[in-house]
Amino acid sequence: MRPLRDADGIEVRPHRTVLHNSIHRVDDDLMVDLHAYGTRAPDAPVIYLARTEADDAAVTYLGCFERVRGGAEQPGLQ
Repeated sequence: MRPLRDADGIEVRPHRTVLHNSIHRVDDDLMVDLHAYGTRAPDAPVIYLARTEADDAAVTYLGCFERVRGGAEQPGLQ
């Protein structure tokens, strides 16, 4: 980020807030709960994604889901 600090029109503001999404998956359909800082969970936006093309957003989230799932412990095997 250092090179950007002196660039015109760029403002760098580090923070310690955890920003994240929750991904709920059924087959190749996803509901992504977009956690919004300062917003109650029921009021936060949710987007629905379905795998339709090789390069779409659903493919990105499905890959993320599989990487996390692949590193998770299997129940009863601790």
